[in-house]
Amino acid sequence: MMVPQRTNWLKVVPEIHQEFFEFWQGIASRHRLPTRESLSDEDMGRWPGHLHLVELIGDEDAKYVVYGAAIGKLHGRDWTGKRFSELDYADPKRLLGYYHDVRDARRPLAHVVNASVESDFRRWSRLFIPFGDAAGEVRYVLVHSVLIE
Repeated sequence: MMVPQRTNWLKVVPEIHQEFFEFWQGIASRHRLPTRESLSDEDMGRWPGHLHLVELIGDEDAKYVVYGAAIGKLHGRDWTGKRFSELDYADPKRLLGYYHDVRDARRPLAHVVNASVESDFRRWSRLFIPFGDAAGEVRYVLVHSVLIE
């Protein structure tokens, strides 16, 4: 198992994500990751507009199954259904790297990042949590993304 390479991963889960983290812990098994099927529409509705669900497609691509509406509104985009390779994004490989870190760590990872909102950089707190497939491999990553400044 690889250790995440980024230096901006946090050592603790920020309080703003605590309920989301506890939700994941509640559906995670001691021996296996929760699967996409263990995530209901009702679960997704607990954090309306602030969740991204990403499906990992091999080592070279991923797809936004859901792109949070509240986040999309702030960014002025909706990437639902889009592959990373199709995005108008400065560095899609860097973006994909965050999801690969979560895949390789097989555990939730959090960070605070500056991202552009209407050409103005704002601070976001994000918690990435892994979901497995039937074989126990990380296939999906669910992200709780919250504007903090």
